[in-house]
Amino acid sequence: MNNTILFDFPFVNRNNERNLIKNYRDASQRGDILWLCGASGCGKTTLLKEVLDNKIDDTFCIYINQDPSDSSGNYIKNLLKVLQKVANIKFRDFIKIHYTSIFKGSKILIIYFFKRKGIDISDFADYLYDQTTYIIDLNQKKQTADKVLDSYIQYIIEHHNKKLIIVLDDISKLDINTQDILINLIQRHVENKHVRFILVTSKEDKGDNDNLEKIIYERIPVNRLELFPFCDITYFYNILNKSFDIKKEDYKFIELIFKICDGNPEKLKEILRYLLNAGAIQYDISDNKAQFEWTSIDTSMLEQFVEFSLESYRLEERIILIILSVFGISIPLPLLCELNSFVIQKLFKWLPANALNPEVTIMKLKEIDLIEINPFNELVSIRHDLISFSINQKIDKKLIEIPKSMWSGTFLHFIKTHNLKNSISIDDYAYLYCLHAYQSSESNWEKINFGFGSYLCRKKKFANAYKFFNQLLSSKSFCSSKQNIIIAHCCYELGYYDQAAQLIDSVDIQEISIENRYFAYYIMAKIYNMVFRKEDALLAINNSISLTEPYSEANISAVNIKHFLLWEMGGQKSRSEAHKIYYKYVNYFRNNDQPCASVAKLYRTCSDYYRGNDVIELLNKATIIARTYDDEYEYACCNNNLGFEYFRQGNITQAIKLFDLAIEILTRIKPHEVSYAQNNRAVIDMLCEDYYVALDKLLSASIINCSPYAGLTIAVNLSICYALLGKKKEAYTQLHLLQENEYFIQNTDPTVIRKCHNAMAFVYDRFSDEEACRYHCCVGLHYSKNTFSIDKISKIASKYLPDVSVLKKSENLYTQYCSSTPYDHWLLTYSHD
Repeated sequence: MNNTILFDFPFVNRNNERNLIKNYRDASQRGDILWLCGASGCGKTTLLKEVLDNKIDDTFCIYINQDPSDSSGNYIKNLLKVLQKVANIKFRDFIKIHYTSIFKGSKILIIYFFKRKGIDISDFADYLYDQTTYIIDLNQKKQTADKVLDSYIQYIIEHHNKKLIIVLDDISKLDINTQDILINLIQRHVENKHVRFILVTSKEDKGDNDNLEKIIYERIPVNRLELFPFCDITYFYNILNKSFDIKKEDYKFIELIFKICDGNPEKLKEILRYLLNAGAIQYDISDNKAQFEWTSIDTSMLEQFVEFSLESYRLEERIILIILSVFGISIPLPLLCELNSFVIQKLFKWLPANALNPEVTIMKLKEIDLIEINPFNELVSIRHDLISFSINQKIDKKLIEIPKSMWSGTFLHFIKTHNLKNSISIDDYAYLYCLHAYQSSESNWEKINFGFGSYLCRKKKFANAYKFFNQLLSSKSFCSSKQNIIIAHCCYELGYYDQAAQLIDSVDIQEISIENRYFAYYIMAKIYNMVFRKEDALLAINNSISLTEPYSEANISAVNIKHFLLWEMGGQKSRSEAHKIYYKYVNYFRNNDQPCASVAKLYRTCSDYYRGNDVIELLNKATIIARTYDDEYEYACCNNNLGFEYFRQGNITQAIKLFDLAIEILTRIKPHEVSYAQNNRAVIDMLCEDYYVALDKLLSASIINCSPYAGLTIAVNLSICYALLGKKKEAYTQLHLLQENEYFIQNTDPTVIRKCHNAMAFVYDRFSDEEACRYHCCVGLHYSKNTFSIDKISKIASKYLPDVSVLKKSENLYTQYCSSTPYDHWLLTYSHD
């Protein structure tokens, strides 16, 4: 790769706006002029080019913008030059054929070389500004220059029998005379259904253009479409994911960048240029993606983006800002005043007495918008995260005289010696105690942090627990096998599967007490499954099962992992054993009126073994059990899987409802698991031919996803979606990444092999890549026998392989599922947990 790829942003979101522009482009009747406005850099031009750059048989789309270094007169010349490109005749030749001379003022200037030379575009552009100049046609009639321009536009339309869409970008940057020429041009063609205009203005362009909005509203019928910066950080992730290998440690910095940019893509490019110059972006020519190196960031450079420099403030002001940045939580105003006095007494004894009264300092910082005070609870915090980040970076790099350990030691002393129960919650108190015990190197900080992390795990607050566990991982001598199991479980629940596997590999099972070994083996199996170490997972789950009573809660949970593993490992023997185990347990519990909580997990995997009404029945039972035990995660998973069955049966409306419900719940309680349901929702959008909406969902899913299996699924659907949009480069990039994916290369699951090769065959067929398509058709056909995929792959294969006919799987219930699209759907069920 090279640096230019970093700034080649993909098109994301804007689906409503894109559809509105597309409908305006394709409409057969005259409509109001489209007026696109918004802040500079928010993506107006990118949006227009995404819609209009696609070739349309019956339409010419031309685009004119204003270069900052150009005069307004050059805008008109550029319009004429672009019109000339789509015409089959040069402008000077058009003049030469249809006009004879120029009438200027009271004198006729006979231009004898008209028939030989015509008029130069630059000269003609000048005539548009001069209302005293007329051009004489072959019938010796006088015409103004703007009427001649109309005739040229009409000639283009009639000769090519096409509509003409003219995008006038940056008109707010033009002088009043040029704006007037363009508004008059639009007015003259308002009733012409063969000519469409799109006006583009930027909100920042003021001064001489203050009157432009008034002119537009009063002189032409417009449909105003305002474009806003992105309000959802997901779209920044989607933009960056194209060129960057985003890791979990990058998230907080990308969130910081998003806030700096206020969701503006052009400002993101400015930040990337800075990071590139600072050495904070690393890549090699052979790399597919770049990586962020945040340690290279110079905080003083970042401060320019929020116009902040800590050194420019008085010492008592800097102390308040440092306390708010390092303490760890927003601080109630009375507590902040008390803490400030304590810090000054311990660390700044030489300060004058008036510095011990911080209210005035705090209010001054509020007045200059550096801090904010919540009016309801008086919580004080720094206005911009970048300021806190910059201050912490300065302390870490020893650019501030007092090190962080001393700040934290002072805070810890304050926490120990003051009664804070009326000021902050018990959980906040414990969090601050652990944080500052670690940062001040308190003698027993490891024990304190592990204890609080374990407490948070029991409350299922895994993200908060991980903050403390992550600090422990640097202290190798502290963590025992039992502690590593607990930390690995936390990593698993957050989707950090590789880190969880490393921790599990370090566990000595003999160090685990007998009563805790079931859980240890169970967690091992779940983690090994997610990193595709199926044999290790099967060994661990068998050990786990051996420590349980048949049909007990623990036994059902472990058996559920076992049959799933056997199914995914493929092969007739493994799947036969999976069937046997599954039917045995389902038949045991099917008529049980009071099943235990784990039966919901058992039932939610039923679509691998049953069809039709049996699946609906078991999944409905699973949702009831999940609600009975108040298990939101289980309830979300069951609804997703139920949505999958409704999708297979062609009930798309119900499938959408259930997928959306799963997305809503999981976004709130387990965000990294949303990728499964998000992928499924995108498949429906693709089915409805809303490919851009599907693309946004798939890109979002790829960012938050942690599962290698789901990663393959999302990559396959992305390649198909790009192919359906005609984006060959992007589709082939996805296939290339897929073919290099170690989980694809090593996979023995027949479903994975079938879906991946069928997708490759579809994409290569879409772009007429016969040789590549033929190979993947051969593999896809082999693995698609007696599956729902046979319809699609045989249809593609019949084009390239002799003696292959189009085959159909005869299951009336799933007819739509089998034949509704030319590509092979790949949806995901929650079966892994």
